[in-house]
Amino acid sequence: GNEYRVSNSAVDIVEKLSRGSNAWMRSALTVVVMPRVNVDGFDRTLPGEPWRGLPWRFNVDATAVGNNPPFLAQVLYPFGITGVGYNPNRYHPAGLTEDPGVPTQPNPVPESLAVRNVFDQVRPSIMLDMHEQPSDSGNADADGRFVDVAVAWTTPSLGVAPAVLAQEKRIAYAAYLANPNKRTALYSAPSNLPGQAHNRYGLLGVPSLLVEFRGLDCWIEADSGIPMCKGGGDPNNRSAVRLATKTVLSILKSIADGSVDLIDPALADQYILPYQTSFPTGTEDEH
Repeated sequence: GNEYRVSNSAVDIVEKLSRGSNAWMRSALTVVVMPRVNVDGFDRTLPGEPWRGLPWRFNVDATAVGNNPPFLAQVLYPFGITGVGYNPNRYHPAGLTEDPGVPTQPNPVPESLAVRNVFDQVRPSIMLDMHEQPSDSGNADADGRFVDVAVAWTTPSLGVAPAVLAQEKRIAYAAYLANPNKRTALYSAPSNLPGQAHNRYGLLGVPSLLVEFRGLDCWIEADSGIPMCKGGGDPNNRSAVRLATKTVLSILKSIADGSVDLIDPALADQYILPYQTSFPTGTEDEH
């Protein structure tokens, strides 16, 4: 809900695909776009408002039971804030209705179930899961440049099929080639939970890639030491939207013309480097 600039990018992608110059792509591909999954969370994300009390990343569910503070709600089940809502990108199920954290219980997140239902109807050939990452994510290299685009394929230890993982790495390398003057790196935040979209749909047999673009303002709370992030960034920052649009269109073109299938998956391991993130220490008022 707070990563809304990629939603603007998704709409731009649709507009560009509709142009006459891209008729060849429309003949080669069927592209299904979900511009915004967490609609309620977006509606409760008010630009310029302080975070506390607003379920920006989470959906809106007063009955939610979770782990506070918000950072724990990202990494510990149940993935939510009590009385606020759940993190939809932790609840994508293997079946159609179960809670990935406790499969004997029903899934409490309608947004995740909606994505799962669309997946079951469409049965896509690939999936791109678009998000925004901290703007101050730095590369592990000595030059310390910020990472513009971060990617993650399905966590291998979860048991993804080798052919699926290989195709995900091909797509990741296509993302790398899309921006030769930008820094593309592996996403380093927690990304190994099976209920995350890029993991779940990879495990279900569809090559799925997490694609993160700079946009979140993050810091470490001075009084508690807890990492916090304020979402969205400037919704008028067209350069960020253009970067996301360019990257995804480039990936789609490589799929449409078949060039992605010629990529050696090992190139992704060779050229897409990890990054290190060190947030500044501060307070909510400073952000």
